[in-house]
Amino acid sequence: MPGPPSYAFAFTLFLALGWLAATKNYRSKLAHQESTIEHLTAQIASQKTTVASAEQKPSQPAKIIATYFLASANPSLRGTDNPKEEVVTFAPGNSLVMLDLAVARGENGSYRATLSSFPDEQELFRENRLKPIQKRYGWVVEFALPSAHVRDRTHYLVTLEIPDSGGRMAPVTRFLFEVRK
Repeated sequence: MPGPPSYAFAFTLFLALGWLAATKNYRSKLAHQESTIEHLTAQIASQKTTVASAEQKPSQPAKIIATYFLASANPSLRGTDNPKEEVVTFAPGNSLVMLDLAVARGENGSYRATLSSFPDEQELFRENRLKPIQKRYGWVVEFALPSAHVRDRTHYLVTLEIPDSGGRMAPVTRFLFEVRK
């Protein structure tokens, strides 16, 4: 029968084998972590280079929205005295243009602008509570015209209205124009 020294030897051998297995496992995990760190360091360096080159590029200028000034001295659209029809052009990629609709100086209040097809005058789009503002060419009401509401080489009419003394909307003036995309 083996005595106590053989148990001590078996225990020491078992401890040494456990220590070797743990050391091998630790070194394997350490090598994996080192390769992960090297990979992440390379990614970060690449991203820093990308960000630095993007910061060095000149910034894109703010996209300017085309603005058209429309004036109508005559609210009647038919007849020989009407001025030449305005053309509103959408540049490729533009989804919006601004129409500056001329209003008389004394007409303050809240306007309503209605876009309709011409000549059948079917309403397509409306903006309410538009306030007149002063620009370099006089008093205007700004009307945002989305490209999605109009078609190329088609005529449109914007009717500008203001509440009358009875609170009903009364036409003030109308603007005829052609859209080109």
